[in-house]
Amino acid sequence: MTPSAASGNAFLSPQSLETITEYAAREFGLSFYGERARELLRGLQAAASEHHFESAEKFIEWYVSTRTTAERIELLASHLTNGETYFFRESSALDAVARLLKSCSILDHIRIWSAGCSTGEEAYSLAITAHNVIQERGGPNVSILATDVNPHALHVAEQAIYRPWSFRGTPEWVMASYCIQKSDGTRQVRPDIRSMVKFRSLNLALAPYPSAVTYTTNIDIIFCRNVLMYFIEPIRNAVLKRFSLCLTNRGFLALSSSEGNIAASTGFFQQKPLGKTIVYVKPGASHQAETTNEKPTVEFSLPIPPSQHTHEDKFPRREPPEAIQPQVQVRQFNSLILQARSAFDAKNYEKARRIIEEQVLPHTELNGQDSGLLARIYANMGDLELAEKWGEQAVTLEKLSPYLRYLLASIQIERNTLKQAKTNLKKAIYIDSDFILAFFGLGNLYRHEKKTEKAKKAYATARRLLSKLDPEALVPCGEGLRVGGLIEMIDTIPQ
Repeated sequence: MTPSAASGNAFLSPQSLETITEYAAREFGLSFYGERARELLRGLQAAASEHHFESAEKFIEWYVSTRTTAERIELLASHLTNGETYFFRESSALDAVARLLKSCSILDHIRIWSAGCSTGEEAYSLAITAHNVIQERGGPNVSILATDVNPHALHVAEQAIYRPWSFRGTPEWVMASYCIQKSDGTRQVRPDIRSMVKFRSLNLALAPYPSAVTYTTNIDIIFCRNVLMYFIEPIRNAVLKRFSLCLTNRGFLALSSSEGNIAASTGFFQQKPLGKTIVYVKPGASHQAETTNEKPTVEFSLPIPPSQHTHEDKFPRREPPEAIQPQVQVRQFNSLILQARSAFDAKNYEKARRIIEEQVLPHTELNGQDSGLLARIYANMGDLELAEKWGEQAVTLEKLSPYLRYLLASIQIERNTLKQAKTNLKKAIYIDSDFILAFFGLGNLYRHEKKTEKAKKAYATARRLLSKLDPEALVPCGEGLRVGGLIEMIDTIPQ
């Protein structure tokens, strides 16, 4: 028997409750303050029981004393996240998806993301909606990414077997046409519909996105319904900012009615009526359901977490250097750059920026690699203009570095300066003819330009180079992307 929240309080000190509440906010973005503390206590009791701790207090002691890993976070996630969902919930939002799909060219490729997909009913509802449109028109191509932080929910979603409760209020034609009845009263989604959805583990509060590594670049439709309401305000705003960076200009974000005002108040989105529902689009962006001539954007990205940092100048101002002994100066600056790199690796981009700008730049010029580091810092803070400036500085100082050329091209792709990006990718390949990601990026640019044969050739070269490597190895300069993952991405690109 799971203890009630009240009885749970008797076994949990106020200090432990405060500690784990802060951890939940930091690691999941979830708010368990006030009345929601009861939900947190129930989840902790269940987690402690499942993992054989004698009490929630002991579980918390262990949890906060161990190193943060994806596995440790997932261990608690299944007990803290709300999995309430069912098929064709809020059908008016699905109608908006159908409207956008019908407005596209049948040769187009539309990417949909179900963010916080829980056990998969929403993702499969999107797939069924898309399948109906494709059956009617013969296109467009549709791929669906479904993510959640809860590993147990993702396991259920991949099995796609559901009890009657998941179909409450669902139109009969959905169950008759798209599900297979099983002898125990459950239904399983048809294999062809299941194949339209790729399920991935992703923590909206911590994961890098938009990023090719997490398949979250250039999304046309994001469904994130009844998720934001559980986040603390800073995480909620950060997620919305990153969603706006993930979306193409023709795309939209679908939220629950209770979350709409949150999105509009941030300035990252504005409301737009579409059919019988309200969707959220980037300010000034044309909507595909009304304007169909927009070309899809490039599917290539650097991780760009949100930032509050702004900078008025293209380059930071430097005061005259202080008198420092040369040998001391070299050791000091090398140490500071190492500190900045460590901060960058820890994703503390603001700290890394301050070290370089406030402690190094007032005294000395940066070399090419260090300029590249500052470019990466700005890119990951979302300031792409400054990132490009420092990227250009880096390749000016080290003209024969293929990595710095690739870094600059990646930033230019994000800024939509595609001609310059193509030039730098070609230069990276000229310097290093085995640079896998440069070929992959060039293929994406050619596909964007509808130069199909050139795109195929670039992708084929990237795949040939990948085939020589261990599928579990990391792709050089791939920000943690594995060889097998990039092969899968190439193989699923529409030709």
